[in-house]
Amino acid sequence: MNTILKALIVDDEPLARELLASLLVEHGNVEVIGMAGGVAEARVLLAMQRPDVVFLDMEMPGGSGLELRPHLPAAAYTVFVTAHEDRALQAFDFGARDYLVKPVDLPRLRLAILRVMKMPPPVSEKSANAMVSKVETDRKIQWISVPEILWIEAHQNYTRVCLAGDAPALLVGRSMTEWQSELPDDEFTRLSRSIIVNVGRIRTVCWESRDATFVQFLRSGQTLELGRTAALRLKERLRSAR
Repeated sequence: MNTILKALIVDDEPLARELLASLLVEHGNVEVIGMAGGVAEARVLLAMQRPDVVFLDMEMPGGSGLELRPHLPAAAYTVFVTAHEDRALQAFDFGARDYLVKPVDLPRLRLAILRVMKMPPPVSEKSANAMVSKVETDRKIQWISVPEILWIEAHQNYTRVCLAGDAPALLVGRSMTEWQSELPDDEFTRLSRSIIVNVGRIRTVCWESRDATFVQFLRSGQTLELGRTAALRLKERLRSAR
């Protein structure tokens, strides 16, 4: 893929289009070659342009972004950008490379662009499966978007999964080892026997004392407290990611 990504933005909200375009310019390595306010307008642009990546809203007046699948270039990747947190499964069934929930912030957008630029064909089984996870909670099966996981902690014979936004934590019948084998190593790190953290979601880290470190996350008011050993491992992981 070219170093400079050619991007098309499809969203019925003018302010959302402009905000995303400005974030892409701020990121660099991306050229916005067109913006469309709906499915019909996007079809016209796609007949004339060959973008590398399409940032696509899910629900718009006049049609769903899912309807554009037959009109996308074979080599183009799709990143859904939507206000609907519960549509991730549809997005990844569509073949999307990533799924962003509005309002989009620059750190999360950087991760999406990195996924597009680093994606080698074919996709490894672990990377493909890691985008949406099927979990069993209290005799109920549901699907969660893995990028929305903030951290996972051991809880007796279960694991407690803390999610972004206002979503309640889930108590899942899956071990820490099983989670570690499924989650992508470039985003999640195991800090101790009982904690796995999504480092791509971290907003701030406050090193309060030798024995207490507090981690806050993007798009969340939740705080995770870490002990000394876990904090040292997090510090080392963040240092190596610079």
